[in-house]
Amino acid sequence: RASYAADNFDTHLIYLADRFGLPPGWLQHLALVRSFSYPGAALSEELPQYRILIACPDVGIPATQSTILAEELASRGFVVISVPNPSQIDSIDSSAVPEIIITWLETVDRGDRLGWLAERLNFGTVGIYGLGNAGQAAVQASINGSFRAGASVGAQPPVNEPTVPFMYIHPADYPAVIPDNVNH
Repeated sequence: RASYAADNFDTHLIYLADRFGLPPGWLQHLALVRSFSYPGAALSEELPQYRILIACPDVGIPATQSTILAEELASRGFVVISVPNPSQIDSIDSSAVPEIIITWLETVDRGDRLGWLAERLNFGTVGIYGLGNAGQAAVQASINGSFRAGASVGAQPPVNEPTVPFMYIHPADYPAVIPDNVNH
């Protein structure tokens, strides 16, 4: 099994220490925590095709922070693909990345490195979710895009109304005003 935050443990550690006001040394044991992700694992043969979820991480939070959520969704039959952090994308508009990922997945061929995904993805049921400030990216991608449903998890207020079923999850004491035409 893979370790959580294996590639950027120091960044993850600093984020958690700052977020919770703890000395970084108190959190070193987190390097021992294993995820339920298995690098190179084969796609189950249980279903002929799998639903796709595009995950948009918050720029201010290490992407590995959402690993547990992605693992849970994958265990329920979704192929979860995380959008790179916008700071890792310097040549394109980060709001276009979810659509670019879908277009790229549609071209995967059996002979490609990701050939095991060819013909196994259901493009009629693609969803998107955004965590924290990336919730607005999920909203924008859900307006006349390739997505059938979406969710915003965190404290990002909706600016526009999606054209597909969309769920907003925010704290009960959320200070922003949610427009009357938005269910939450």
